[in-house]
Amino acid sequence: VIQLQEGNYPAARTSFTEAIRLQPDYVDSHYNLACLNALGGEASQGLVHLRKAVMVDPAVKDWARSDADLENLRGLPGFEEIVGNK
Repeated sequence: VIQLQEGNYPAARTSFTEAIRLQPDYVDSHYNLACLNALGGEASQGLVHLRKAVMVDPAVKDWARSDADLENLRGLPGFEEIVGNK
């Protein structure tokens, strides 16, 4: 997460991907990879990982609705489908 916050996206991607490989049901890794993709302008990949995170833990929907890192995904049909409206 520190790598993501510092803008070191390649290192963050490697770390999140490895974390998912080691523990596929750890929601934070999927969610953070969604954030990384959204920040990096990779909306479709961001939606893929956000969907995976929601599948692991539906509470992610609440996180996603207000997380500034996901701003690039808001308004996309896939985003609304994944998180719904509250």
